[in-house]
Amino acid sequence: MKVIMKSYLVFFSIISILLFTRCSNDPIAEYYMDHFQDNLRIDSGDTIQVNVCDIIEAKWDSILVIKPYTPVSKQSVLRDLKNYRNIKPRIKDIRQTDFYSYLVFIRDHKAIGFSRVYHGPVDFANLPVTDNRSPSVTVVSKTNCARLFMKKCGGLFIVK
Repeated sequence: MKVIMKSYLVFFSIISILLFTRCSNDPIAEYYMDHFQDNLRIDSGDTIQVNVCDIIEAKWDSILVIKPYTPVSKQSVLRDLKNYRNIKPRIKDIRQTDFYSYLVFIRDHKAIGFSRVYHGPVDFANLPVTDNRSPSVTVVSKTNCARLFMKKCGGLFIVK
């Protein structure tokens, strides 16, 4: 009887570990944005549209733009993600640099991908902060992605 109980215990333990690992380790893709940045052309007009709606093929609800000089681990909008534990090792604090920003793609309150975006024609760090709980993070919703424009000088803004 003890042998059977131990076998069941081992069996259920293995199943539990496999299910927990499967559910908690959804892949978080890293996207490279060089192609997106290279295809932007600034014409003689005062503003251009920066279409981030199709920036990646995966379906997303919003993009978190983490600005330079940000203590990433202190941003509550990130800590509130259902899979924060999985994205945390992928995006490091950027307290000491202004060379790049992070874009974190969100779907259903989970990070599904991220990108390190270096300053180029589009400087995502210029976006206004939209979440007071995280003063160094801008949230760009799927709705606002089509209303994102850039001034010739490089400043980004969302048309209401």
